[in-house]
Amino acid sequence: MSISRMIKVQIISLHCHRENVVNELQETGLIEIENLKDSSYGAEHGVSPLRVKDDNTIKNLSETEHSLKFLSKFRKKSLSEFFVPKKVNLSEKRFRQIISKFPVDEVICNCDQVESSLRETTLEEEKLLKDKSELLLWKDLDMQLDELGATGKTDFAIGSVPRERFDELSKKVRETASETFLKEVTGTKTDKYFVLIYLREYDEKISPLLRESGFTHTPLPAFPGKPGDALKKIDERLAKIELKKKELEEKGEGLSRENGEAIMVVSDYLSRINLRCEAQNLMLGTNEAFILTGWMREEDFPALRKRLSHKFAEVALAKIKPKKGESPPIALKNKKSFAPFEMITKLYGLPHHQEFDPTPFLAPFFFVFFGLCLSDVGYGVALMVLSLLGMKKINAGRQLFQLFLITGASSVIAGALLGGWLGIEVASLPHFLQRLMLFNPMETPIVFLYLSLALGTIQIIFGTTIKLLQGTKNKEWCGALFSEGAWLVIFAGILLLMLGEILIGASATVVGKWMAISGALIYIFLRGLRQEEKLKSIALGPLLLLNGLKDLLGNVLSYSRLMALGIATAVIAMTVNIIAALALEAIPLIGWAISWAIMILILIGGHIFNLAISTLGAFIHTTRLQFVEFFPYFFVGGGRAFKPFQVKDKFTIIEERR
Repeated sequence: MSISRMIKVQIISLHCHRENVVNELQETGLIEIENLKDSSYGAEHGVSPLRVKDDNTIKNLSETEHSLKFLSKFRKKSLSEFFVPKKVNLSEKRFRQIISKFPVDEVICNCDQVESSLRETTLEEEKLLKDKSELLLWKDLDMQLDELGATGKTDFAIGSVPRERFDELSKKVRETASETFLKEVTGTKTDKYFVLIYLREYDEKISPLLRESGFTHTPLPAFPGKPGDALKKIDERLAKIELKKKELEEKGEGLSRENGEAIMVVSDYLSRINLRCEAQNLMLGTNEAFILTGWMREEDFPALRKRLSHKFAEVALAKIKPKKGESPPIALKNKKSFAPFEMITKLYGLPHHQEFDPTPFLAPFFFVFFGLCLSDVGYGVALMVLSLLGMKKINAGRQLFQLFLITGASSVIAGALLGGWLGIEVASLPHFLQRLMLFNPMETPIVFLYLSLALGTIQIIFGTTIKLLQGTKNKEWCGALFSEGAWLVIFAGILLLMLGEILIGASATVVGKWMAISGALIYIFLRGLRQEEKLKSIALGPLLLLNGLKDLLGNVLSYSRLMALGIATAVIAMTVNIIAALALEAIPLIGWAISWAIMILILIGGHIFNLAISTLGAFIHTTRLQFVEFFPYFFVGGGRAFKPFQVKDKFTIIEERR
């Protein structure tokens, strides 16, 4: 329930062990290797950067990934795979068998052949379709295409002019040169297409006429025969191409079906090798030995040292002192019940090494707040079922599903206590369910508001207390007591002033008044005396105090969103039910079966929509309360995540590692 204690370590060994040591470090995944190449470490110790490059692996990895991308086009994908890529589950033994026996070069060659044939076929198909679209306008032309070209004595104009200019052009051409042939072939709404044949000696007169008429030349594809004959041949060729494409696609589907998973395994294996090469390039060495430094959890140090010493006689693993100002990476360490809430902390940012991990502190509040925002038993159960299905069917995002499983349970609890049962009116619920209710938010929303504000006050006080404890942990006693301690006294005094007479008696308000005054004086004077500019700090103390009270009021009021979202969920659910009920009233108009079908569709669609939008709202606003109202009281963040050198398989999951 804290941040793992990190230590800096150093490994020195002979070059003959380098690849095996790196492989062992990748398998264990316990150490984050430091980049020594760009540091001053080499110059200080007389060692130089290693230069390791495996061109063959890089080439094979690129080819494998290309083939995998090609084969993925032929694999049928489930709905979940559009959001999360598929992974292959297999044992370490099966993984090794595939690596040793799978003919990857042959499969890649087959993929390249099919892909190349498909590409060529597709290009030919596109060209033929383009030719066909150009010839369709000329299908009625009763002339040979290979004869439509200039000769020694004649010239051709093949194309179109705007419809309204065609008659005028025809007239001028006949007037200019009697020995011409002008044939209209077809027309569209805007243009007319024609063929004009004339003696070359009239070119100087006819060319200007064509330009003035807005003539657009249409280059026709070079096919033998008439356009109609050419179109038939194109259609015949397109039919053959379609058959060939289907044949190639069937080959692709067969390759994908037979080799898709195996090539995923090979791709991950090559990625591991490539990562090991990259890791070695972070190290330094001499002609005989190599050295690496990095960070690891202190608790893992004995196990790694034992494993390395057992496998390699000439390997030294030792703890070293970090450089001045060097901060260790952060690895969160929480109990199983709190671990899903780590993703909330990571969304904001990791703590630095001198802070508390906020995860266990925010977890109970997040649980309660999310439940109040959703506050429906039916929606909570649906969220839990969907989370369980997601954990079973989808390989990635397990922590998110675990979080929604837990918060779904909180929604069930809150829904039972607040009477949220898929928008069913409280009066219509069975008596034993009504007895579970604490209050009805629809009838007494003010109680819900008071509960929300009370929870907000508790969380803010809790955040201030954490800051106080953090200060004492870092031995900043006076700063913690005179700042956070003073605020806690002020909070207690304000609460006694507001609630003391109701809960305790009239004397409590007097105590509360003096507690608030005492806390204010401590904050203004004792805190001010600790600053370098004492008089200035004391003078600014009242302004800072008033600003703090203003922020406190604003933060507490922000928690009213818990009530707003909780009631909104209930109101939308009730509205869905009312609209669905209206469908039944339409039976006389549209019939019994249709009315029931419409009602069921409205209920299912409406409640799914409400579940989605309310869950999203509950997650966003509950997270916002942690980030904006709670964390600023004690959490700074800025830590760097611990990124151990380990196996990072993209397509496979080794069952022993799960």
